[in-house]
Amino acid sequence: MHLKAVSPLVAVVLLISITLLTGVVITLWVKSFTSKYTSLSPIECALNAQYAIDSAEYDSARKEISVRVTNKGKIDLSGFSLILDNSTDIREVNSTSGMLSFSPDISRSNRLKIERSVIIKANAASGHELARTLKSIKVLNEVCAEVSASTESIVQR
Repeated sequence: MHLKAVSPLVAVVLLISITLLTGVVITLWVKSFTSKYTSLSPIECALNAQYAIDSAEYDSARKEISVRVTNKGKIDLSGFSLILDNSTDIREVNSTSGMLSFSPDISRSNRLKIERSVIIKANAASGHELARTLKSIKVLNEVCAEVSASTESIVQR
């Protein structure tokens, strides 16, 4: 029996093909594995995300709306936004608009922990008339968009 070796060119092409195929398979597996364990379905989200508005007030001297929110659920939250409604005008102010500030600071990397509170302050200088006649405030979050909290009890100072 007479055996011949594979040419060096064919060997290099085979090694590169096998390496690329292995890399693609591992990448796809890691993506599916991480997305399975890091994102919540809408039902899981609705069951685990709960928060309450403890207080809401409008300070006319500072032209500022303050909302105190407490995380009552089982997951950490971030990406809050406010929907301000005075029955004739509805305006959404989100965390990327630059009009909201958080105390303590809340972000995607520093989320609102379970049983902790945050004070969300909205600059209402451009919407002073809307803020002065507010009927309701609704708080949303980007972690679980299916869940919100609202209040019609707004203290005017």
